[in-house]
Amino acid sequence: MKYLSDYMEEKQTKLFNETGTFFAFSDKQFKEQYIEEIKYVSLGSGMITPKKYANKVIETLYKIHKEAILEDLEDNGIQGVIQRELENYEVYYTNDLRAKIKREININTGSKLLEEKSYKDYKKR
Repeated sequence: MKYLSDYMEEKQTKLFNETGTFFAFSDKQFKEQYIEEIKYVSLGSGMITPKKYANKVIETLYKIHKEAILEDLEDNGIQGVIQRELENYEVYYTNDLRAKIKREININTGSKLLEEKSYKDYKKR
């Protein structure tokens, strides 16, 4: 199963290459990549872009993220996305939160199938 970042990576890389956006986490890294005639701004988290492209980068990243979410949901479905995201957390092993979220989704989508936990709550052990 692909991760959300897999849906965004190619488009983000293309945007960064087109706009001269790069990442720098120290003065040394910044100095290695900057071009003297260009005025740069920081967009946070180490992302540096030429000032003239700042709005374009922000707006395009938002659009890329939104499209990636829709592609991810289309390919994997809401249940698959939730399952994948929870696999990295303790709740996946305890199933406490997953069962609650899945039940709420099923209720809110009018599903006839409702799962019930049939074991002790992890927190009560």
